[in-house]
Amino acid sequence: MKRYLAIDVGGSAIKYGVVENGTSILYKNDHETPKDSMEHLLDAYRDIWADCEAYGPFTGAAISFTATMDGRTGYCYGGSLESYTKGVNLLETFQPVFPVPVAVENDGNCATLAEGRYGALKDLDSGIMITLGTGLGGGLLKDGKIHHGKESCSGEFSYIYTDVRSAFEGEPDVWAMHNGNRALTARLSAIKGRPVQNGKEFFELANAGDEDALQVLTDFTRYLAVWLFNLQCIYAPDKIAIGGGISRQPLLMEYLQNALDLFYERTGVCLPRAQVVKAEFLSDANLIGAVCWWEDFYE
Repeated sequence: MKRYLAIDVGGSAIKYGVVENGTSILYKNDHETPKDSMEHLLDAYRDIWADCEAYGPFTGAAISFTATMDGRTGYCYGGSLESYTKGVNLLETFQPVFPVPVAVENDGNCATLAEGRYGALKDLDSGIMITLGTGLGGGLLKDGKIHHGKESCSGEFSYIYTDVRSAFEGEPDVWAMHNGNRALTARLSAIKGRPVQNGKEFFELANAGDEDALQVLTDFTRYLAVWLFNLQCIYAPDKIAIGGGISRQPLLMEYLQNALDLFYERTGVCLPRAQVVKAEFLSDANLIGAVCWWEDFYE
């Protein structure tokens, strides 16, 4: 029986846990993400190892990382911690901290692997994972494996330009601005004239029938529906899984399905329609997927 230390490095917090048998998480905890230096990140890893060491022995350390990176080589192109990770080989840098073999992969690809191996995208020829978070993460699945693309840069959905003019003049207009979590809270805050602090507060209002919140949710899901269709045109997946913290809200998926129904009814397009489903592992997807990547990388 193989047991892994799994680590999910996000922009504000590091989630970590002990994983065995694919999806069984024996222990979970979190640690603040150091934002100032690589040395402090490595110190955080040492703290995490010390916290989990009693659960060993471990087969490996599997790391999901918030970065545009190539998990096959470890090279990092940038991301939310790019002040100290850009241009760095993360695999070579992280390995000396741990007494077991290390593998590291982009967080969106890890979530995609988890759903592809054990979850909503299991046993499919092709699938797309979309993670709704601060930005938009995810990945492309082909024959049960990640489609990395050139230099492992596929699935970077946040950067898709949604207004051609904004690419050449004015401020950029990219997909993350419309379907990242902040789009919900920022738009409702502007309507209410007061801050809506987070997704939890937003959905408390929406679930209580607040008309402003429901209108914002309608606009949000219609925008998402159109871009899911655009991805369908490009990749033609069997399924598209929606993950991220807000995907656990039944109201989100209800409104998204309504938007998709209306879109296909009004446009009358003849392309086969992908099945859009909720991801299974939600906040645990990156931990489980990091282990999936470790197994692919070494085995």
